Amino acid sequence: MNKTNTFPIKYDFKLTEKSKENHKNNLHSSFASILMPPPNITGSLHLGHALNLILQDYLVRRSYLVEKPIYWISGLDHAGIATQNKIESLKLSNLQTSQQKKDFALNNWFPQLKESFKQQWKKLGLALDYQQDNFTFSLLNQKKITQVFVLLYNDGLIYRDKKLVNWDPYLQTAISDIEVDNKPAEGQLYYIKYSLLTNGDFLLVATSRPETIFADVALFVNPQDKRYQKYLGEEILNPLTGKKIPILTDESIIIEFGSGVLKCTPAHDFRDWELGKKYNLPIINCYTEKGLLNNLTGQWQGQEPQQARSSIITELKKNNLLVKVEKYLTTFPYSEKSGAIVEPFLSWQWFLDLPLLIKKIELKNPNFLDKVKFVPSQFQVVAENWKEKSHEWCLSRQLWWGHRIPAWYHKKTGEVYVGINSPIDEENWKMEESVLDTWFSSTLWPLFVANKNDNFFDFAEKLFPTQTLITAYDILFFWVLKMIIFSFYFAKKPPFQQVYIHGLIRDIQGRKMSKSLGNGIEPNLLIKQYGADSLRLFLLGNNVWGNDLTFHEEKIKNSWNFLQKLWSIANLILKKTSEEKLQKFAISELEKTLQTEENQEIKICNYWILNELEELQKFYFANQMETNLLVQKIIIFTKEKLSSEYLELIKIFPWSEATQTTLLFVYQQLLLLLYPFIPFIASYLYQKITNGKII
Repeated sequence: MNKTNTFPIKYDFKLTEKSKENHKNNLHSSFASILMPPPNITGSLHLGHALNLILQDYLVRRSYLVEKPIYWISGLDHAGIATQNKIESLKLSNLQTSQQKKDFALNNWFPQLKESFKQQWKKLGLALDYQQDNFTFSLLNQKKITQVFVLLYNDGLIYRDKKLVNWDPYLQTAISDIEVDNKPAEGQLYYIKYSLLTNGDFLLVATSRPETIFADVALFVNPQDKRYQKYLGEEILNPLTGKKIPILTDESIIIEFGSGVLKCTPAHDFRDWELGKKYNLPIINCYTEKGLLNNLTGQWQGQEPQQARSSIITELKKNNLLVKVEKYLTTFPYSEKSGAIVEPFLSWQWFLDLPLLIKKIELKNPNFLDKVKFVPSQFQVVAENWKEKSHEWCLSRQLWWGHRIPAWYHKKTGEVYVGINSPIDEENWKMEESVLDTWFSSTLWPLFVANKNDNFFDFAEKLFPTQTLITAYDILFFWVLKMIIFSFYFAKKPPFQQVYIHGLIRDIQGRKMSKSLGNGIEPNLLIKQYGADSLRLFLLGNNVWGNDLTFHEEKIKNSWNFLQKLWSIANLILKKTSEEKLQKFAISELEKTLQTEENQEIKICNYWILNELEELQKFYFANQMETNLLVQKIIIFTKEKLSSEYLELIKIFPWSEATQTTLLFVYQQLLLLLYPFIPFIASYLYQKITNGKII
């Protein structure tokens, strides 16, 4: 060890509980704020929620320590399908109508869930204002949603149309892309003859869905495919309906796939839908809303597609129209909400023209995404790419739970009316039964919490824009970027200054934790076994921004062991330090006390550990959000520098005044550094060694 006389940097941690309360009650415009991604009300918090919330809590507590407090805006999301399924599963006989179910959910079920979430937040040690009552489905927010919808409709950005959407045949509703789980599987290609009208020849079509042949409106080949040049412009017979359909060309057809001939069914495939629009083809639908074959399918009417497929193949074989069957690797789209296979389905829905909305924003803010800092920075590029590839957003859901769409249809004329209030002659109008996609209200979350009155545009400068959002990368497209877009459109500024993106939590096999796999772990179970601080230290110590985190119980045990080390050091300090010293200790006396030490070896040891602390403090304040690196540095300092080296060295000497003062100072500072990571134990031990003082 080198002898040094430098004194540690004086990083002041002055904030008391009283000053925290003053900060909470006297918000002013200079205060920063952080926005909590609102968890769905449908169940308990999972480990991914815990990671997200603890990262936010770390930032809030750290900011309080240096007297730059952050106001944490919290709340809950009403969800959509998940909540409706939850209420339906209760099978309460007294709930007959959708309105009764909605009233029950709001007045009975939700208050209990809200209290449950608050208890879970407290177990994690979240430094929240628990009097907050933000909820995406509050009566006030329902009024605001109506204002927003009507405004966007009047601006020509929302419209109603009959289009192809992701359809859950079990729940009988449109669903979003994020609710579709594409799973790899082995499929089959059926090679089927389509007969030409002229010379008895045929084209071979490879399809994975023979049950949609009833809705075929054309065959497509690539214009560069020499095999089919002589057939261009001719007509061909549908093998199941006998109807004549044209043979057309398009450059997008993949020559190498199957036979190189595509059967075009615009009502049952998104790619075919685009071809149908491009070439103005008829739209024929052979499914019902329940996902069954309809009256266009003859003897197969009422059957499920999978059930009908084998029978249709038998029929094609009998008529010598099936040539062969091949296996191939593909994906099947499953609904995350019901487990049913998602079908492209043609239906009347409400849409938001997202590309047009972005164009309107860019007229005044050409590079509006640059006004938000993404961490890690590569997500800035990802966000920009998504913006360029954005498409129209299906807003409507065929549910009873959610924000009602403020639209009415005239019972006689079919005229559509959209407004904040219902039509004057309401008896002649029928209100739209569909509700809004829950992501629509979630997108308005920063704007919802920024005002507390009926006027949606009265945003409080204290709360908008917020300073920071911390969220996972899997909802970057569906939520984060849409919040930015909506905030620029309505408030002319971004909803937050910076976005920190963390990864997902995966099991030891690298799989995403989910209920369906049965590999999810509830934070409460880990807290019962190891304590909240061990869980917090594990999550913060293993988070690398933008990367997934692998769950290892052994690492939580290591965190628990580190906490035991902290306890041991505290016990040693309490044993070796007089009560009078604990009561009278003042940081201002440290330098003077150090100079009075006569034993040069002890003096060197004391200055050495103080300089090691200084290096740790420098790193700590230079790397605010790199929690994994900070935890590593703090653990190394505690276990190696403080415990294995300093404490072992001073054991061989009588504990002088300077030694007691140095150790007390170093340990107090260490606890303050650890407070944002492990608030329960850090607070408790700080009180013990300061004779009752509160961090």
